[in-house]
Amino acid sequence: MSLTQSISSFKKVAVLTALTMLVGGAEISSAATIFQPQNYGPLQGPDSSTSLSYNLFDPSLGTLSSVTFDFAGQFSETNGVNFTANLDVNATILFTVIGTGNGSVQNVTSTATASSAAVVAAFTGLGTFPADFHYQSVCGPGVATCSTGWSGSLDITYNFIPSTAAETPLPAAFPLFATGLGALGLLGWRRKRKAQAIA
Repeated sequence: MSLTQSISSFKKVAVLTALTMLVGGAEISSAATIFQPQNYGPLQGPDSSTSLSYNLFDPSLGTLSSVTFDFAGQFSETNGVNFTANLDVNATILFTVIGTGNGSVQNVTSTATASSAAVVAAFTGLGTFPADFHYQSVCGPGVATCSTGWSGSLDITYNFIPSTAAETPLPAAFPLFATGLGALGLLGWRRKRKAQAIA
């Protein structure tokens, strides 16, 4: 009786192990990321611009699923001075900050993830794309003294499925599954043989 229970328990464990290896293999193909951090600034009033260059997602690496934009801006402008900051990423993603200086540093952060077909297409290819920054403030001679202005960081992350992910895991799991089934067959055969010997 205890032998049957132990074999039955082992059978369940073997089946669960084999199925886990088979199903678990599909989970090995997880998404990957490419992280591109950059800093910008300072851009000072009354009018200044700069541009950063980022790499497009190389399609030979896999399939791009989404793009994440992490924006952090520090604005230091003279008290009472109005300012406008515009960021244009690859003529696709636009950020605008409008504010009034308070004589100290004001922080603005924003994170956006885009996965539309248009965004994926715009950020896939070979080469680079620009991120253009433009800062304007109502300061200067005869108005108000311009302060440090606008600085910060723009980090762009590509979230993608590697091109080799779909090719490897399941075929690699099949031998493990077959081994589990073989072990079950061997246990069944031994059990029958012992039962015949006892009878």
